[in-house]
Amino acid sequence: MHSRGEESPCRVRNLSPGGALIEVETSLRPGHFVAVELPEMGKLSGRVVRVIWRLAAIALEEGEEKVEAYIVEWLDGQPEDKEGG
Repeated sequence: MHSRGEESPCRVRNLSPGGALIEVETSLRPGHFVAVELPEMGKLSGRVVRVIWRLAAIALEEGEEKVEAYIVEWLDGQPEDKEGG
């Protein structure tokens, strides 16, 4: 994760085309701009909208299409749900 000119590790806890929930060890505040690099998708960036302890909710401003394409690809690779199985 990159924020305020610093690089620090983070863990993505939840991801959707509109946002992400990340766990961080650094101090973030609502309004901070962050960029997160994911090996599968590249750079995603947005603004912090909420912080609770070490969790920061990010509203994505760049990368939404990458997330949506990744989710669709992941879902396509999942086994079909068979009823009565």
